[in-house]
Amino acid sequence: MRTFIALDLPHQACEKIYQFSQNLQKEMVGTKISWAKKNQFHVTLAFLKNINQEQQQAISQYLNELSLPSPFNFSLRAVDVFPHWHSPRVIWIGLSSFQPLIPLKKDIDHFLKSLHLPTDKRPFIPHITLGRVKKSLTKKHITALEEFKGIELIPDEQFEYLTFYQSKLSKEGARYIPLLRRRFPNDKK
Repeated sequence: MRTFIALDLPHQACEKIYQFSQNLQKEMVGTKISWAKKNQFHVTLAFLKNINQEQQQAISQYLNELSLPSPFNFSLRAVDVFPHWHSPRVIWIGLSSFQPLIPLKKDIDHFLKSLHLPTDKRPFIPHITLGRVKKSLTKKHITALEEFKGIELIPDEQFEYLTFYQSKLSKEGARYIPLLRRRFPNDKK
């Protein structure tokens, strides 16, 4: 079973990200980019390719008992890419002020290692994927994309849920099914 652990944003934030994504897509006409759907915006903490039922139950129990961090605010800034600007493969929005997430990410990784599951070796860069580039972008498209770099999309936000998802692949794309969802304590009024 393909699964991942993610942080979900409130609906209004996803709406703003979606509107931004729509504007970005207008600039990227003629490209081969698989754009994320509105209901797929999240920050991934751990991606687990194939886990069995026993591992799924252990992860669910762990996440259900996990102490969530106190509420903290962050902003969302557009746009950046992986692995680099001269040949982008993933287009994303990044978080600023994400330091309170680092202990949560480390705790989750530590638990996953105890189940002998692999964890990402790359540095943790919390982000929301907007699209995956399927065919190399032209210089013109990269320049257009760079015009969106550094834009503050949402100045003051908090996460709504920690969610353990199953990811089911199909011809229409990935479908995310929540296996466990925990609401973050939230001090926004």
